[in-house]
Amino acid sequence: MPGVFHDLSKRLSMSSGIILMLVISFFGKNYWPVQFLTVLFVATITMAAMIEYVALVKHKGDPPSKYLLAAIGVFWPFAFFFFPSWIWLILIFLGFFIYNFLSIDCAIYRVATGSFAMLYILVPIGMILSILYPGGMGSKGDVNLVVYLLAVTKIADIGGYFMGRLFGKKKLAPKISPSKTVVGAVFGLLSSLLMSLFLSTYVNISLYEAGVLGIILGGAAELGDLAESVLKRDAQVKDSNQIPGLGGVLDLIDSLLFTTPILFAYFRF
Repeated sequence: MPGVFHDLSKRLSMSSGIILMLVISFFGKNYWPVQFLTVLFVATITMAAMIEYVALVKHKGDPPSKYLLAAIGVFWPFAFFFFPSWIWLILIFLGFFIYNFLSIDCAIYRVATGSFAMLYILVPIGMILSILYPGGMGSKGDVNLVVYLLAVTKIADIGGYFMGRLFGKKKLAPKISPSKTVVGAVFGLLSSLLMSLFLSTYVNISLYEAGVLGIILGGAAELGDLAESVLKRDAQVKDSNQIPGLGGVLDLIDSLLFTTPILFAYFRF
């Protein structure tokens, strides 16, 4: 049995620092220095995700500038924090497009892959910041909603991991992610449903809403995980990075990149 969970200790040790940062952010949500540290943490995550994405693209052709996308990954959270507006994303895209005027060869490929990075990574990150700090620095957003999002999303990963390792035999999508099983996917979905129902009063939604959201978010979390696996398989790499127990930052946030837009749209529109 220990062999089944051979990477569990590494996963727990690497996740503990992230959990600690989330706890600090939650209890210090009304203090701007803690807000600043939270945004710094988000910017670091975003920068790392952009760099890992460029590394994946590099396996297929001439990638966008790693340094430019890394800089964009840092700039976007802070710009949104100090001057909250989605106009920044339009300016970032236009600036990135103009930057590619410097080299015409493979410009279509670089612009296309770079634009996808903005849609895939920057947009969900912006939505999380919009929920946390709708008015920018010093504002008080709905931290409970972000806690709900993280809990319902990541419990799908946890439920799928444990039950899939223990009882999973039939592979869910062997060509995309050989370690995923049908049993793991079912229990992951069930875990999200139960977590959503458990937190329904925490975010002031009905049990019916919680049930529907739990199923939708759980399914989206698993699709987000598989979607990133498609990128890795195409690039012919196992993990987006070599962080012990986690693989990479993209491996850590892939499910959130799919669930965040759904939750944002539901509560904002």
